[in-house]
Amino acid sequence: MLTFGNIAFHSTWIDTSTMTLTFRQKLFLPLLLSWICLLVVAAINIKNIRDTRLDERKTQISNAGDMAESLMKQYDALAGSGALSLDEAKKQALARIQA
Repeated sequence: MLTFGNIAFHSTWIDTSTMTLTFRQKLFLPLLLSWICLLVVAAINIKNIRDTRLDERKTQISNAGDMAESLMKQYDALAGSGALSLDEAKKQALARIQA
């Protein structure tokens, strides 16, 4: 019986006298715990790799958008200076963006 101040707890629901492990159980318990830890570490690593790949994709998409915007400004300037017609500038810009 456990007592905390005026409160008494009976620990009859846990019988520690019958909690003995066989040799085989003692042998496999660390192995089982090691596998569980390994799976947890692997799951965390998989999540980190997934997050990293997602960030890389976001960066690539952002860079592609920036490149397209830069090309459009370049061809807009060419069309504005009269070096290319507006339709020709649009066609060339679209061809370079798609390439």
